[in-house]
Amino acid sequence: MLLTGQQASKYLTLSDYSKITQAGVDLSVTKIEKVQVGHGNKTPFLLKDKTQIPKEIYTNITPVYIQHEGKEVLGWHVFEGVYSVTFNEGINVPLNLIAKITHRSSIYRVGNIIETPLFDSGFKCDNINTTMIIKTPIFIEVNARLAQILFHQLTESTTSYDGQF
Repeated sequence: MLLTGQQASKYLTLSDYSKITQAGVDLSVTKIEKVQVGHGNKTPFLLKDKTQIPKEIYTNITPVYIQHEGKEVLGWHVFEGVYSVTFNEGINVPLNLIAKITHRSSIYRVGNIIETPLFDSGFKCDNINTTMIIKTPIFIEVNARLAQILFHQLTESTTSYDGQF
């Protein structure tokens, strides 16, 4: 069963920029980093008992001011590539739920994707983070609502998440 936005909001630390919707909560962006993998110390390792992702693959993108419709707007120019997106909102998934983030239609309509694997029962963090794949260059304002989080109820409670945070 999919929770309503009002029900889902109980499991999030909302920000001034969050928006409760009919079937979820819109999440607002606070940080964007370019993801660049390669050789040497920039190679992630997906091992059978853990994942090792070097911090060096993430390069912070500094927001800039632009003029838009007669006013200054602070945000990021993002171009084709893979990005790490950090949201203002936090999460604490109870043992009878899982959560998933997907892009808002405004991102998708111009050919870009925000998607996550499932957030397991028991997962928690102060600032939710996910991946954004950009095919069409765009400008993203600081605190813009980029994605929506949805919560699904499990048929019964389960054990708590014990993976890497």
